[in-house]
Amino acid sequence: MKERLGDEVEATAQTALNLVTDAFAAADPAKVYSLAPRDRLLPHAEVIIDSAPSGFLSGWLSVEVGDQFFHRGDAKEALEKYEKSLVIRERLAAADPDRPEALSDLVVSHVKLSQVLQEMGKDEKARTSLLQAEERVHLLEAQ
Repeated sequence: MKERLGDEVEATAQTALNLVTDAFAAADPAKVYSLAPRDRLLPHAEVIIDSAPSGFLSGWLSVEVGDQFFHRGDAKEALEKYEKSLVIRERLAAADPDRPEALSDLVVSHVKLSQVLQEMGKDEKARTSLLQAEERVHLLEAQ
């Protein structure tokens, strides 16, 4: 019974992740009015990031939520989400190092992290993250 319940919880978390991810993807950041649904979904997205299976969609949603906070001027929250995306994406890349998309996703997370760190005045950490992104780009080129 406990295993079945665990499977049901995971399936529900995955469904919620899919729904929120789809809604975030539908909003066009270039159009201010389309960001309103994202604002309403932020609390749900944050819960899902913390409870959903840590796969590709969780990493993507973490970046999207981080972007939302960054554009609102909340660098601290953006940093937290970008760091979360980095952890997820590093784990995925380690599990499948020959998958170019995993390395590409890592590059995105490192660049986002670098941007928010620079905004916060943490230039040395920003530079380190940017250098890590560059290392991943070289690995991509070598594949």
